[in-house]
Amino acid sequence: ADSEAYIEAFTQDWSPLDDVRLGESDLMSPRSTNTHLHLLEAYAALYKVWPDQVLNDRLVMLLEVFLNKIYHPVGHHFYAFFDENWRPVTSVYSYGHDIETVWLMLDAAQAIHRADLVIRCEQVTLEVSEMVLRQAIDTEYGGVYNAGEHGSVTNTEKHWWAQAEAMVGLMFAYKLSGNSEYLVTVLSIWEFISNHVIDKHHGEWYFRVSRQGNPVMTDDKVGPWKCPYHTSRACILVHSLINELTNSEINTELAQR
Repeated sequence: ADSEAYIEAFTQDWSPLDDVRLGESDLMSPRSTNTHLHLLEAYAALYKVWPDQVLNDRLVMLLEVFLNKIYHPVGHHFYAFFDENWRPVTSVYSYGHDIETVWLMLDAAQAIHRADLVIRCEQVTLEVSEMVLRQAIDTEYGGVYNAGEHGSVTNTEKHWWAQAEAMVGLMFAYKLSGNSEYLVTVLSIWEFISNHVIDKHHGEWYFRVSRQGNPVMTDDKVGPWKCPYHTSRACILVHSLINELTNSEINTELAQR
């Protein structure tokens, strides 16, 4: 890492790479949200069982990068790729990454017990959750859209992992705000997942479905970019978060549906 970022990729002997893309769809750029996000996620999980000071310092660095460099405070998005000076090189954003990023940021800030960073991450969580609620939720067919640009939806497909992460992120937002609209939306996303994304005959979740919920059968059910990671974690965390709520809260929202 340099003073405020991680380099994307190296060879096996830590030599620089000419091509730092993780996949063909990635842009050739020296900074990505994805790399920093998954380091933040891994470091936070490690810190909970190994509260090392250097690890703490790296988590603070990463949270400052997200809050000051990656987060777009006007559009409430996290652009995916940047040049070495943190200028976005694309205006496309992923709604799934937006909502996943905020709850992972908040979880990391809570893990290191930094009240100042927790407050900032809570604010960003609510800002992004409100944006997702207004822009990314398909109120006609259900589920979360895949991508947008300049405030408009550009890809109406529903990818498996984005549905899972949206449930978790919006549950965090509900816990923070008490706004029942978040809880109702989580229930509606689960309904879409249950009806269209889970393969009830063969098991697992489809990689993606159309806006209307028809599965794309050419995609891997399990593969290099698809495993039970997002889905299992989402189910465990949503179950845990719901258990923290009172029965009256849940029953009231269910009754209204």
